[in-house]
Amino acid sequence: MKPSLCLSLISVAILSTPTVANELFYDDFNSGLSNWTVYGNTSTSDSVVIDGSSAYLKETGSIERSINTGGYSDLTVSYMLAARLLESADYCIAEYSIDDGNSYTQMSSLTNGQDSGDFYSSSISLPSSNSLTLRFRAQTGGADHCYVENVSVTGTTSSGGEAPSISVSEQANFGNQLLNSQTQQQITIANLGAQPLTVNSAEVSGIDYLLVQNECDSTSLNQNASCDVTVQFEPTTSGLKTGTLTLDSNDPQSPTIQVTLSGYGVEDNSGDYTENYDPLIGSGNVSRSQLSFTELNSPNPIIYLAMTQAFALPTEAAQPEHNFEGTLTLINPESAGVGQFTEHRDTFRYTGNSDDPRKHIPDFSFSFVQSGTHLIPVKRGINLGSHPYWEYILEPGRVWKENSDNGASRAAIPFSLIQKNSNCVHNGLMTFTFDSQTVSQVAYQIASETCLYYQFDMWGSVAATYTPHAVSESLALKQSHQAYEHSKIETRALSELISDYPSVGLNLANIGSGVTPEHMTAYGVFFNGIHYRAECNTRQGAFPYCDRLRMHRTQPPKPHLLVWFR
Repeated sequence: MKPSLCLSLISVAILSTPTVANELFYDDFNSGLSNWTVYGNTSTSDSVVIDGSSAYLKETGSIERSINTGGYSDLTVSYMLAARLLESADYCIAEYSIDDGNSYTQMSSLTNGQDSGDFYSSSISLPSSNSLTLRFRAQTGGADHCYVENVSVTGTTSSGGEAPSISVSEQANFGNQLLNSQTQQQITIANLGAQPLTVNSAEVSGIDYLLVQNECDSTSLNQNASCDVTVQFEPTTSGLKTGTLTLDSNDPQSPTIQVTLSGYGVEDNSGDYTENYDPLIGSGNVSRSQLSFTELNSPNPIIYLAMTQAFALPTEAAQPEHNFEGTLTLINPESAGVGQFTEHRDTFRYTGNSDDPRKHIPDFSFSFVQSGTHLIPVKRGINLGSHPYWEYILEPGRVWKENSDNGASRAAIPFSLIQKNSNCVHNGLMTFTFDSQTVSQVAYQIASETCLYYQFDMWGSVAATYTPHAVSESLALKQSHQAYEHSKIETRALSELISDYPSVGLNLANIGSGVTPEHMTAYGVFFNGIHYRAECNTRQGAFPYCDRLRMHRTQPPKPHLLVWFR
């Protein structure tokens, strides 16, 4: 009887399909945060850890990770949370989403009384789903800390291997677009499964949308490989326009999947108010080596002096997906130790080697509205403040999207510091990334001035907050800004003087030749209703918003130099 029983058991084992526990994801953060999408004040820590490094969050910092769980059951999430210095309104929160981040369910949290730096272990069973998004976030003040360690996700599946699994965004937003004009957007399709994925067809519905390129036809995607389809939006009437991209594949869990397309058609009112003012049509594929999304959204200060090009509107800048309307506040920019300062000339010995209020930008809390791709200060020009030496001058900047900014929009603002009771202006730039509720730290720098007696470079970064709110005079500000832009005289590059007047025999080297180049901010010629202008130079490259510079002459120009500024 015993041999017979053993044969029977072996037979059952062969005929059945065993389930296998799989580790779908694991991160101990010893290699940093590269496996996560990061927002706000995030970094790694080697002080409160289990081993090596932990994820470190504070203020509104968060980390997110999407994990393909299609074909798996018995999902389990394990992790460890620690906290320090929490107060009654502070929390360290662990959450999950099974609808691609549209809604979250809390798994656990730490608050006041659980903030000694000890790690709390959690292991949570989750419902089966095709996709799982984990999020760990802080809801704290600036001196309170959250730590995450040893995050793992496990599930069970058949031993035959994971099937192909299609991954694509649920929606594509094209923003505002002028009627009868075009914008295009690439939509990436990836395979998160172990077996090859084949996209059998891709079709677009909606009269305002067109599939203009399909790289996925007849392509077999191995695990983690991807391909792109390109959809074009060209509205013909005003208002919200929706469409659908439908994808059919060999994914057994989701053989047909749909991507919702949305955008707004807006009229161009020519000289009147335009809703989507100065739209951008770039791809968003911007190569960036300075002031990256990771740097701006790190808790670590930016300590290098960037080239001005890092603040400029890139050639491939895409239409932004967020609208900035509210107050931008820098957190303690006047504090000792914030920012860097290098002196080039100080005739009156304003500053020495020790810290000084002149070495810091003043407190900053100003409201802005956005008109299309322009960011407009509610109060332009000189803003009087309490700083003993500096006043701000604010001018309109630009807003755009770069694909490497993790879905955020990016803004740049030209500004100036004017020396109180003196005829000297120091011109600068700020930049940051933002979404509908939060903002990165703000990078700033000054590398040019309009006076000889006090010359310096000032740069760094400072934490900031964004408080969205409706600005009562928003529409009037936008209309006024657009009217001003339309009223400006035509500007051309100074070099075009030669091509516009070839018979005159101009020698451009004579223009401005009486001024030492490093002491010259800008120069140009106004002739026949056109301003021919050279670049506005700084010690870090050409100032990208030359028409926003404030010029205060400290001495009269040379008699042979005709200079017009607007």
